[in-house]
Amino acid sequence: MLIVVAGCATVTVPKVRVLEGEQHDTSRTYRANFDQTWEAAIDVMQRYPITTIEKVSGLLITDWVEGTSDTYYAEITGQKQMLQDRTRFNIKVSAVSEGSRVTVNQYIKLHTPGAIVSDPLMGTIGPFYDWQDAVGIKDLPTQTPGQREREILDAIEAKLAAH
Repeated sequence: MLIVVAGCATVTVPKVRVLEGEQHDTSRTYRANFDQTWEAAIDVMQRYPITTIEKVSGLLITDWVEGTSDTYYAEITGQKQMLQDRTRFNIKVSAVSEGSRVTVNQYIKLHTPGAIVSDPLMGTIGPFYDWQDAVGIKDLPTQTPGQREREILDAIEAKLAAH
């Protein structure tokens, strides 16, 4: 696609931002053995398409799931617009002396806005969107706020408490 800008047209690129909030831990230790925690983690992650289940290494990996971000947004023409995202999780379950430890890593791709062209004759064109890894976007933190990770860890804890 070719965009020709002439005359008094302006080109702006909206910045992607993250909502302010507290940072949550992405690991938690439970007073349950590895097998109990492993089964709880599998139960919790059933809501996602799981691509890898390796009990020996304690690794669960999900496929990409698309949705609307509850954390990342762009300001477009003065409005805060939550971005579409693709999320995948890696869950690591390990035996430790206190019981077991679960670490949740979230990987995010954001559907980010590109250039917006404003011209008095043509009006506004764009923004044009493209998928980007969240860690590669300038001025964004390299670590997620941990909200979704905390929800998974809380759900594992609830499963363990129910047994």
